[in-house]
Amino acid sequence: MINRFLDQQKRKLEEIGSEKQKHWQQFELERNRYVQLQSIHDQLGHGPEKNALYHQNRLAMRQQLSVLLESQEQEMALAKLELDQKQQQLLTQFRKVKGLEIYQKKSEKQLQTQQKRKEQHVADDWLIQRHRGR
Repeated sequence: MINRFLDQQKRKLEEIGSEKQKHWQQFELERNRYVQLQSIHDQLGHGPEKNALYHQNRLAMRQQLSVLLESQEQEMALAKLELDQKQQQLLTQFRKVKGLEIYQKKSEKQLQTQQKRKEQHVADDWLIQRHRGR
């Protein structure tokens, strides 16, 4: 019975690990988007002044990118939060599985010890009976 439950918990651990990997990929995607937007934003801040219209357009584009950067920063923070939560779930499940494995090993050891005691008791009884029979 404990083996079946342990197997179930191990599968759950694997599932959580898989989900964590997906969240990590999503976080990396959001972070890369942020870095790209930041790079474009910075590039628009440094440029030759060709004419007033160009300068005005560049500033407007930079303002729009600032708004996008803020939004992307929030997306990145949300992805990081989800990743952290999944990591916490993974650690909790890992502890649960390890605890069950330790419990299982102790139970098996106790059963082996009990079995050895029974065998020793039977052997002792047999020797006593044999000795009495003489």
